[in-house]
Amino acid sequence: INVDMNPLHRKIYEDFVKQELELAKQRKLAGESTVKDSIMNMFGIFQLACENVECIRDTPSFEKFPEELQSLINSYDWFKDNSKVPVIEAILEERVNEESQRGIVWYYHPKTKDNLVKLLKKYNPVVIEAGMGPEKMTEAIN
Repeated sequence: INVDMNPLHRKIYEDFVKQELELAKQRKLAGESTVKDSIMNMFGIFQLACENVECIRDTPSFEKFPEELQSLINSYDWFKDNSKVPVIEAILEERVNEESQRGIVWYYHPKTKDNLVKLLKKYNPVVIEAGMGPEKMTEAIN
């Protein structure tokens, strides 16, 4: 299922990518790294900006962003501004409530997991996360 970003999310993502590329050029000029290395290291951060804008607040670059971009990022509400939320809710409404099925919702970042747990609280979700260990994981799944 392809889900387009809402306009605020798209604006933040585009401005964020432009700003990160500008910072990569500055790091190159300062002799800290090559543009290629900087860009290669940014793909995970770019993915975070797609998944959960809130994660950008914790990046080392955040304070270097223009105030307008910081303000946009700070105004972002994952529950309200992430276009995937209503899609997830619709799928679960149909599958869990109407068809009595269970499902798996994958996440990339722990902040997104925290939001998903809040969003899906009424379904009593089983949360599997990195570092649980085999025993706790098996116990949770059972």
